[in-house]
Amino acid sequence: MISGMKKLLETLIDLLPLHAEEGNLRESIPENELVAGLAANDASPDTARMLVQLLRTQLCALSLLDTIELARNHWAFVSFPASLLGRSLLETFATGSALLPADYWEQGEHRPDSIKEEQRRWLNRIETARLDGNADARPVRVVHVAWAIIRIGNHFLLSHREDRQRPGEKSHVLPGGRLNMHDLANSD
Repeated sequence: MISGMKKLLETLIDLLPLHAEEGNLRESIPENELVAGLAANDASPDTARMLVQLLRTQLCALSLLDTIELARNHWAFVSFPASLLGRSLLETFATGSALLPADYWEQGEHRPDSIKEEQRRWLNRIETARLDGNADARPVRVVHVAWAIIRIGNHFLLSHREDRQRPGEKSHVLPGGRLNMHDLANSD
């Protein structure tokens, strides 16, 4: 099964429309030709359609395909870099390799702050774009926070944020923080 999928993905890579590195010269390919090309390589018509639709959904989520061409059921990349990213993703899927190191998304004190900040930037950019582009979208993260307002005379106690390097974010906050899963376990 895995080798069959690899073959289908490799076929699909060869069928993808080209986009010139310079200028706006590009190809467009009808979606039914992609399906037919896959079906010609031992895929059932249903499997071919499903794979093309799945890939279309993924490439559209990354804004790689021209929406005007898609409305005509034609595939065309919006730019040369979009074409490269689409092909890179398919090569990754076909070979079973990874885009990032296996430990990239790990968390913990052993991870450098620079990696944690990089992860935050990626997630923030992706989520901001996803939510801005879709009025019906729900955030993927909800943070439960417990704050305390502590007044000492005419002053209020504030604490430093743990992630002070983020530009545009206030560096002082009310004491408290996120609710952690181990907090729930100790509440009995």
